[in-house]
Amino acid sequence: MRILFAGANDWANIAHEAARSINVVAPHTARVWVQNKHPYGYLEGDLHPEEAWRDRQDLLILVNSGDGDYVSMDRIVGQLGLTPDAFVALHVGSAYRHDPTKYEEEDAARGALLRVVGCSLLRFALGGPLEPITIPFYPAHGRAMAHPADRSDELLVSHSPSTRLTKGTRTILAACENVDVIEAVSHRACLERRSKSNVFVCQMCPRIGGIGVSAIEALAQGCVVLADIRHVRPEVFARLVPPPIIHVESEENLRVELERLADADVRRDLQALSRKWSLDNTAAQPVGRYWLAQITKRLDAL
Repeated sequence: MRILFAGANDWANIAHEAARSINVVAPHTARVWVQNKHPYGYLEGDLHPEEAWRDRQDLLILVNSGDGDYVSMDRIVGQLGLTPDAFVALHVGSAYRHDPTKYEEEDAARGALLRVVGCSLLRFALGGPLEPITIPFYPAHGRAMAHPADRSDELLVSHSPSTRLTKGTRTILAACENVDVIEAVSHRACLERRSKSNVFVCQMCPRIGGIGVSAIEALAQGCVVLADIRHVRPEVFARLVPPPIIHVESEENLRVELERLADADVRRDLQALSRKWSLDNTAAQPVGRYWLAQITKRLDAL
């Protein structure tokens, strides 16, 4: 079996990291082709489908890169001269949030083998004609685990918004002025800066209310993670172990939790829990096995 992730963008690096995880479990299976580079320099460009991979005659599964741009996906597949045997829909961004009905219809028309939907977006997909599964947790790759969080006595808080408006940065700074706000730096620099903290506030945006890549990476680094996760439905955890993320949805709520985390013993216990959960659930092998198991299960049912 071959798996190709394709689209215009891989905003959260999910396609690349999922492909790498799949290849750890089943070498030479997955490839990625996206048109645009990531603005903050995530690992890209080393998973293009080489000629020998394209010429193989085994089953080809096409997966959208998650950005909702099916036109670019189709163009890439045509340029590569490939004919997919099955399609897997991956939805992780705002395009799906803005018009889930459009993608429900598009996925049905394409005969989607499987619909993989982000944690905070699953609420839009439930009850439709195509049963969704939630996205596997993002693999917290080696660079995140290689930058372990601070374990000193001092409470050190960080936050890395893509934009301050969409991540509720104003609320976070109102609750805690002493926050290292990491902005407009490379992915490597972000990990290095975050490793100097021991508590990470991912986002406090009611519109998002979900689990993002930054939160998963921070758990891998061993940070205590706080976020507004109000839209993560119980169905998300039907197959996945819930991450130890502390839910906060107001300035006062966040302030109270940070006061609790000022206790170094409490904080270190939670940091250890973050790291263990990440190693068990977001290392390459469990993520790769999850993708392959779900695709194989649907193929076997045909």
